[in-house]
Amino acid sequence: AMGWGLFLASLLMLFIMHRAGWYRLRWSMLRSISFRPLVMATALVFTSMFAMNIFVQWLSLDDLLAKEFEGLTHTVVGALTISVLAPLLEEAMFRGAIQGYMARRVRYPWLAIVMASLVFGIFHMNPVQMVYATMLGVVLGWIYYRTGSLLPVIVGHVLNNSLATLTLLLVGNDAEAMLFESVAPASPVSAELISFLLFALLSVYFAIKLNASLPAPAVPWREVGED
Repeated sequence: AMGWGLFLASLLMLFIMHRAGWYRLRWSMLRSISFRPLVMATALVFTSMFAMNIFVQWLSLDDLLAKEFEGLTHTVVGALTISVLAPLLEEAMFRGAIQGYMARRVRYPWLAIVMASLVFGIFHMNPVQMVYATMLGVVLGWIYYRTGSLLPVIVGHVLNNSLATLTLLLVGNDAEAMLFESVAPASPVSAELISFLLFALLSVYFAIKLNASLPAPAVPWREVGED
């Protein structure tokens, strides 16, 4: 029921935005980009995931839906909703509709990215997910702004959710704690800090490489294939 509820809620919100004229669904939203930027964008999401997960663990925020989401991963509908359907609908809604709408109406692109990311975080209604989703939204929002295509952000979001689903299936909710408890650091610097710095630096590297592989975004901003 929760899996279907998440799916239908996302679908309803996207339908309302489509009918209101905020965002018109069209095939160009999945217009492909060249291979190199797609790889760089996917690598950026992958490394950012680990850095953000460690950061969120440090905050010790409440996870009010931990048992519910772990249960969802053990059903076909729930796992597919979390891993594939939710990313498709959420990226069309939060990046395509909300961020795209605001990017055409605010002066600063970063403001549209931050505002859409905050809405994305609040949408999850769970303290730990709200912080993580907001940070992930900034990463995905910047990728969408630079590439003009929803394809790389959907791929990145599917990767993020699929790895989270797989982790819950194999290990449960304490995956990060179990990982770092099993590592005996060779120095006073904790394994968590070393890992965070490593993945954060890799994220910066891939962001720079992605930015360099793309032309400057159009002004006013437009999605790929948009008239």
